[in-house]
Amino acid sequence: MKKIIIGVALAMFFIILSPAQAHQSGCHRWHSCPSDSGSYTCGDTGYCSECPNNYYCKGGAYNPNWQAKEEAARKKATETVTPTTKPKTEPVVGL
Repeated sequence: MKKIIIGVALAMFFIILSPAQAHQSGCHRWHSCPSDSGSYTCGDTGYCSECPNNYYCKGGAYNPNWQAKEEAARKKATETVTPTTKPKTEPVVGL
C-alpha cells in the first residue's frame, strides 16, 4: 500500500511539473520568441527566429535599420512647418 501511495504521489508530481518544464526554452532568454508575460518585445536583442513581423524583425530576420527609422520619425515629428508664402490679407469692406 505504501508503494502505491508513493507511486501515485510521484505520478502527480510529474504531471503537475511537466507543463512548467515544457516551455523552458532558450528563445525566451534570447527574446527570439514572443513573451508569455509581456516582459519583453520579441527581437529586441537582435534575435528574430520565432518573431512575427514587428518593430525589430521582418520575415524572421533582424531589421538593423529600426534605429535610423526611429530617429527619422522622431525628427519628422518635431519639425515645425513654415509657410512658403505669406497669407494674403484683403481689406475688410462694408463695416
